[in-house]
Amino acid sequence: MASDPYIDKRQLSIVDKDGRSVCHTGAENRAWCGHVNDQDVAIAANMVVGEPVIKAMAERFASTADLPLEERLLLAVEAGHDAGGEAVGEHSAGLLVVDREVFPRVDLRVDEHATAVAELRRIFEVYRPLIEYFQERAANPTIPSEEERLRAQGRQR
Repeated sequence: MASDPYIDKRQLSIVDKDGRSVCHTGAENRAWCGHVNDQDVAIAANMVVGEPVIKAMAERFASTADLPLEERLLLAVEAGHDAGGEAVGEHSAGLLVVDREVFPRVDLRVDEHATAVAELRRIFEVYRPLIEYFQERAANPTIPSEEERLRAQGRQR
């Protein structure tokens, strides 16, 4: 933070490997801005309608501990959206999950879309059955195609 001349305009959130979290919300962010953090979670937002957005996100994340991380995160985004979301209207949404590999487990993004959160859910549902496949393929590019994997699961695109 000391090396960033614009730190007062930034938000930073970190959760370490032991679940310890820390957040920073600079004093020059746009209204509304803020964060919440606790063990295993850090949520920061700016340009949302207010504190109920991040509170809804935190509550949804906490109440879904039995689900995979990518699902918990998307449910938290949807809860924030349902609590009022962005003050200027929604334009984009993204979901990035990195596990123990150097490549992401999930890396999905929707930009310039009138219903970006719903579109993110739609593409996640297409991608979800293939998460493990893409993890395997990154380590072994000789495995059968994703179409074959989907057929083996009784699914298709």
